[in-house]
Amino acid sequence: MQRIGTGLWLVALSALASACGDGESPAARDTCPESGTLPTGDGERMTSLATGRPGSCAAADDGTVFCWGRGRDTPEPVADVDDVTTVVVDESVDTCVIRADGGVVCWATYDSEPESVPGLCNVTALTLGTDARCAVVDDGSVKCWGRLNESVFGKSSSTRATELPGVSDAIDVAAGPMGYTCVLMADGTVSCWGGGPRTAGRPGPELTPVPEIEGAVALTAANYGESEMCAVLEDGTVSCWTHFSTPAPVAGLEDVRAVAVSSSHACAVLRDGSARCWGSNASGQLGNGTNDDSETPVVVEGLSSVADIDVFGSDTHFGHTCALLDDGSVRCWGANTNGSLGNGDFADTNTPVDVLFP
Repeated sequence: MQRIGTGLWLVALSALASACGDGESPAARDTCPESGTLPTGDGERMTSLATGRPGSCAAADDGTVFCWGRGRDTPEPVADVDDVTTVVVDESVDTCVIRADGGVVCWATYDSEPESVPGLCNVTALTLGTDARCAVVDDGSVKCWGRLNESVFGKSSSTRATELPGVSDAIDVAAGPMGYTCVLMADGTVSCWGGGPRTAGRPGPELTPVPEIEGAVALTAANYGESEMCAVLEDGTVSCWTHFSTPAPVAGLEDVRAVAVSSSHACAVLRDGSARCWGSNASGQLGNGTNDDSETPVVVEGLSSVADIDVFGSDTHFGHTCALLDDGSVRCWGANTNGSLGNGDFADTNTPVDVLFP
């Protein structure tokens, strides 16, 4: 991102492509018919959180967005991006937001001009994978863009959001490695496509149900690692799998309501507001006051009233974790070389620290 004198990230939202296919190029705030409730807070509470390789970002209750990392050790506001309800950061270079009108605007770390995604309005959920990017629309359909699976979409790529055939009751979607993408249906079942190496003439499998998953209520994915996909089930347990393996429960987890997984580690939010993490702990990303790896979930120290959690990790085992609390504050822990913890320095920590918003 380019910088301007006030320290804001320069994000000029001009000359954007149409989000709804009307042939025009309106500004981002005009891309979709007004269909949602505009944020009306004072900007003091965060309502959405995401972490990734580009850094971490949070949306505030007034619709503004703050990002940190990549050398910025405290959050900075993103200029000219407003009315945001949800923020998503991927594991490469991109950040996308869902606006109150249901449109999606994305930008890359090294770009200066975010763009609306053509063909998208009324979006309720969003995922960014290394290949496909997909969104759930409020009518239960799923639309994807980027590198697509020919067996499913009939095309190998698209810059415009293309509808996933045969899906009309989706509530969530998650994109993992090598195009492996899964959709959570309203009846609690999960269907997936892609994954694995592709060769000419063999674009990968079609959309296929995961028979071992029933009663799922949430879905998440990592772009790398042993757990490419995880689902929270209605009984509070978590099951994880890869594109070539069957789902298996995570031992030692119960009463879970949210989960996030990366290539180095994973974390879950329990119904009582506490958090558990497991996996690599080389950078202290498990948050339990040690740097010891753990195959079973451990309690994150000094953390309660957690509303949501997100993780970033690499195949070299370093990583960090951030949690959004019920009061709208954010706490992070783990690797901090690039300012990923947002606490004003670059030192790693194995217990949660406060993110210092302006």
